[in-house]
Amino acid sequence: MRASLLIVGVAGLIAGLSTWFVVRLQRAEISESKTEFEKYKQDSDERISLADARGAEANRIAEGERLARLTLEKEMAWRSLNQEQSARLIEAARPFQGQVFDLVTYQDDPEAKNFANVIAHALIDAGWKLEPPSAFLAFQIELGVKFEIAPSKEQEFAPAVNALTEVLAEIGIAASAGLRDGLEKEKSQAIKVRVGKKPERVAH
Repeated sequence: MRASLLIVGVAGLIAGLSTWFVVRLQRAEISESKTEFEKYKQDSDERISLADARGAEANRIAEGERLARLTLEKEMAWRSLNQEQSARLIEAARPFQGQVFDLVTYQDDPEAKNFANVIAHALIDAGWKLEPPSAFLAFQIELGVKFEIAPSKEQEFAPAVNALTEVLAEIGIAASAGLRDGLEKEKSQAIKVRVGKKPERVAH
């Protein structure tokens, strides 16, 4: 009887120890799994953050390249006037209809020649009178559009020249105005329109 009880007690002890070891092992495994999960989660977050950073950098580079391409295309594009801009130039010139102008540009620069024609058509549509060209630009680089008048005609022609210069500047076309003594011997009755090269194209 005592032997049986002893055997039962030992068996119970063994079962209890086995249960304790199993529970301890399970807790250890759970703790280890939790630690591994937290490490995996941290690694995943770091990889995601790194991927986001790389993606943001790639987007920044792509956007920079896009803007650079657009800027270059704009700089290299020929000057022109859309319908609204042309209408604004005509409106500014119309109060001075009947004004004579002489237009000169480069003969070997298609862009300058084309824009000179654009300006000429707008002024003619406003009622201005184009004199046959007396010369052309050469031997030196002139940029933008310049309206020149004889000093003796400053008071008479300045309002028209200033109006055109202002409109072109608002449109985004480089334009200026000035006096030239040489016009006293040429066509003092005409405003000389000098269409030079596009500044951005020369810069490149």
